[in-house]
Amino acid sequence: MEKYYQFRVSLNEVAPEVWRTFQVSELHSLFDLHQVIQVVMGWENDHLFQFKKDGIWYGLIDEDDVVSSKMLDADDTLLHELGLKENDSFEYEYDLGDGWMHTLKLLKIVTLEEELLPVAFAGENACPFEDCGGPAAYMELKEALLNPKNEEEREMLETMGDFDPTFFDLEEVNEILEDIVEEDWLEDDEDDDDDDDEDIDFDDLDDDGLFDDFNDDVKKN
Repeated sequence: MEKYYQFRVSLNEVAPEVWRTFQVSELHSLFDLHQVIQVVMGWENDHLFQFKKDGIWYGLIDEDDVVSSKMLDADDTLLHELGLKENDSFEYEYDLGDGWMHTLKLLKIVTLEEELLPVAFAGENACPFEDCGGPAAYMELKEALLNPKNEEEREMLETMGDFDPTFFDLEEVNEILEDIVEEDWLEDDEDDDDDDDEDIDFDDLDDDGLFDDFNDDVKKN
């Protein structure tokens, strides 16, 4: 019997709201959760991230800086170790420069006999563009793309292509989750003791083109 956490993740300070609901195992780490969020939201995994729960930060820690770091290792922290209860919320930040803050809420905990892959249930609206400067800059950029008022904005629209802020493809998100799991980027608990196993980086997967179509579709309808 294994417990599964059903989350709702939403992007703060952006309208209309960009949100997704999805499910992951309690045995996955916060680093695994980060990677699932990257897929379901449509981010490109090009920047650092961190979680904050009860005043404690979790992220990736440099092996040479473990002693001085005030952050706990997201890769070594399993979800069930957070002691989450239904309706608990915590923060996820992606791209510490642009500061994309997300709210994660645990909607439900279910206990199932079979082992299930991470899966998305629902969502609305497209993820913002990477490296656009954060929520305020994105809202201005989106307005300029949807309603170009001058030659510069019209040229920008031609460069960026058609943009639909309401676009979200649930089926394609789940296809990508399945593809990535087949590459063993989510290791189960039994594999943790195998010294020969290595985490697969999203950048390596991206080199194989897994994200190309998805990123294009999220940004350009």
